[in-house]
Amino acid sequence: MASKAVFLIGASSDIFESSVSSILRTVETFDIDRITIFYSTFAGRYISPIRNFCRENSVIQNIRWEEIELNENKYEEQLKNSLDQNTIFCPTAGSRYYTISGSVLAQSKGATIVHIMFLYGPWHGMYYPFVPRFLQQLKIMSGSVLPSKKIKNAISEEQAANLKKYWEDSFRSRSISRRAGREALSMNLNDARNYLTNDDIVNLPILMSEDGNITIGKTQDEKTSLRLKISDDPQKCHVEYENNGNFTGVSGNDKMNDEFIESFIRRALFGTDSSKYPKKEKISCETLYSILGFKSLKAISLDHKKFSLEEISAGSRGIIVDTNLVYSGILLDKDVKKMIPYCTYVEIANRRTDLLKSKPDTLDKFYADLLWESLTELMETSTIIPTETFFCDGVIPMIDPLLIKNCVLLTHDSGAYHHWLEIFSDNTKVYRASSANGDNVVRLTFGFLLLASLIRRSS
Repeated sequence: MASKAVFLIGASSDIFESSVSSILRTVETFDIDRITIFYSTFAGRYISPIRNFCRENSVIQNIRWEEIELNENKYEEQLKNSLDQNTIFCPTAGSRYYTISGSVLAQSKGATIVHIMFLYGPWHGMYYPFVPRFLQQLKIMSGSVLPSKKIKNAISEEQAANLKKYWEDSFRSRSISRRAGREALSMNLNDARNYLTNDDIVNLPILMSEDGNITIGKTQDEKTSLRLKISDDPQKCHVEYENNGNFTGVSGNDKMNDEFIESFIRRALFGTDSSKYPKKEKISCETLYSILGFKSLKAISLDHKKFSLEEISAGSRGIIVDTNLVYSGILLDKDVKKMIPYCTYVEIANRRTDLLKSKPDTLDKFYADLLWESLTELMETSTIIPTETFFCDGVIPMIDPLLIKNCVLLTHDSGAYHHWLEIFSDNTKVYRASSANGDNVVRLTFGFLLLASLIRRSS
C-alpha cells in the first residue's frame, strides 16, 4: 500500500537545497502517492520554486501535492491530523524547534520518521540529484513503513537532460561544481541502490578498466583498478585499488598513497602504455591531485595550534588567499569566506600562459585548464582585493590596512609567512597553511569526480 510523505520546510539556511534533496530522496526510497508540505511563514517564498523544480524534473509530477503554512499556535493540531502509521515523516529541512516537536508527535502517532544525511562539503549549495546519492543517505529513525526493495529513480533520463537549465542557472559562477554535478547526476541514474544508513557496507564503484577507461556508478567487474567502499557512516569510507589481481584497501585514517594516486591519474589520462607518458613536464601528478581536492587544508598559528579553515573563517571577515592556496584546492572549501588579492590572479595568469606552451596531451595542459577554471570560479565567488600587478609576496603588505582589517592571511610559503609576520599588525592575523592526504572523504570523492569529468571532457 502506498504511503503519504510529510515534510517540514523552514531551516535557517539552504532551504531550497535541503528541501528538494529531502523530497526526492524520500520519494524514490518509499512507495508514496501523496505529499504534504508544512512550512514556516518565512519559508513561504521557497515553496513555489521547490514545487516547480520537483514537478518539472521528477516523478513527483504524478503524486498528489499539498502545502500548509504552519500556525505557531495550532501547529500540533495541524501535524497530528496528517500523521498516522502509514506516513513517512521527514523533518530534515525544518527548523530545529519544529523538527523536535514534529518528531515527538510523529512517534506518538506511529509514523515512520526519516532523516536525510547532508555532507555538503565541496557540494555546499548543491542538491540532489546533483549530489551523489551515497552522500545523501536516508536514515530511518523509527516506524514500520519499509523502503522499496529497488530504487525508483526520481529522475528519468529524459528529465536529466532537461535539468541542464537548472544547474546552469544555480551554478552559473561555479563551473567546477557544475561539472561535478553532471558526474553525480550520471552516477545516480546508473546506480540502483537506495543507500540507507541502516544498510551494511555498500560499494560505490568509481572504476577504471585495464585500458584506462573511467566508469562511474556501473556494476563492478574483475578488471578494475579503483573503487570506493562506504560503511554505514557516510563519513567513513576507504579506497580499494587493484594490486596484483587483489583489491587492497587504503584506510581513510592512513595517509593516501601518493604512488597509487599518481598511477591512477597517469593511467586514466594516458592509458596503460607507459611509453605514452610525457617525459618532460613542468608539473607533477601531486600538483594535479592537490587542486582536485585530494588534500585537506589546515591553518597553523604562531603557537603551532591547528585549525580548520572553517574555524578561522568564521572568526574573521575572511581568508586572504595567497596564490599557493589556489594550487592547493581552497576552492573546494565552500564554507570559507575567501578574499582574492588581484596579484593572485596575475601570478596564476602568468603560470597558465607558461603551461599552455606544452603539448595538448600532457599533464601540464590538463593542469592549466583546471587551474584557470578554479581561479575563474574563485574570482566570481569571492571578494576581490585590489593590489599592484606584481608578485604577491611583495605587494600584499602594500594593501590598504582598512581593506584587510580583522582578516586572516594564509599561505603555504614559509618565506612569505615569516616575512608577513613581521609586517602585519594584530588587526590582520597571519597563519601558515598545511595539507594532508586522505583525511576528508568528501574531498577525496569530489576529487575523483572532477578527475573523471576532466577526462571525459578531454576525450
